Amino acid sequence: MVWKITAEELLARYAAGERNFAGVDLGGSHSKNIRPILSNVDLREIDLCGANLEMIDFCLSDLSGARLFGACLSYSYLIKTNFTGADLRYATIDWSNGREVNFTNANMQGIDLTTSNFSKSIWYSNNLKSAILIRTNLIDAQGWRSGSGDAYNALLWETIHPNGDTTEGPERSEW
Repeated sequence: MVWKITAEELLARYAAGERNFAGVDLGGSHSKNIRPILSNVDLREIDLCGANLEMIDFCLSDLSGARLFGACLSYSYLIKTNFTGADLRYATIDWSNGREVNFTNANMQGIDLTTSNFSKSIWYSNNLKSAILIRTNLIDAQGWRSGSGDAYNALLWETIHPNGDTTEGPERSEW
């Protein structure tokens, strides 16, 4: 079930102790140039599974341990957002700006990161099985392809790696 809510209402209800916002519609509007602002806020352990968070501004926010399974964060601002230990399985974070995001221990199985900027982000020990990284910028990312991370069957195409190398054609990972 999808239900419309404002950023202000979500923050008030979160402050009152509510954590389950699964299916909420906080999305912005391209035609009206509306971008919901949830920057620099603590939303640890929030449940936003299946939520429409399109065009949202989560810059400097703490979403560690958040449940974002199947959420849509297309066209979002995620600069310095903390997703440590978050469940981002099958989320869509395409066309987003996420410089310096912390994805440590995040479950990102099946996530779509197409045409997004995640330069200088932190990627230690996360699950990227079947993730989609097409035209994704990972320049200067820390922990990419290291530690206990798993990216089996992830699709990389025109992805810019931390060292500046680019995956030219479609490539399925096996690490």
